[in-house]
Amino acid sequence: MDRISEWIDRTERFLGATFLALVLLLVLVQVLQRITIGSGWAWTGEIAKYGMVWSTFILAGHLLRRGLHLRLEVIDRWLGPRSERLVTRLTDALVALICIGLTWAGYGLVTAPFVGAAPASGRRCGSST
Repeated sequence: MDRISEWIDRTERFLGATFLALVLLLVLVQVLQRITIGSGWAWTGEIAKYGMVWSTFILAGHLLRRGLHLRLEVIDRWLGPRSERLVTRLTDALVALICIGLTWAGYGLVTAPFVGAAPASGRRCGSST
């Protein structure tokens, strides 16, 4: 079980870092294009946006499992060990509830029919035209 957990951790770190590097590269390309030629490719912004979303969801679980989310430790300095554990458990439960809510909302978005615009292709998604 430890080998599987380690493999999942490495995969999440690799994918998260890859998507973040992709976002950085695509945004850099957009900036350079706008500075030099005044306009850029529409698809770079779309792919950067989706890469940021994917990296957020991939790394959120990894960071929560490892206890690496950003946190304020101001209150922890005045608490005893038992109180600190209680505050940590409460904040973990709050983050877990938020993740469950995001998953619920995300499932609704994924299963709903999408009819929107894709600027890069100039076509409406979800339609045959």
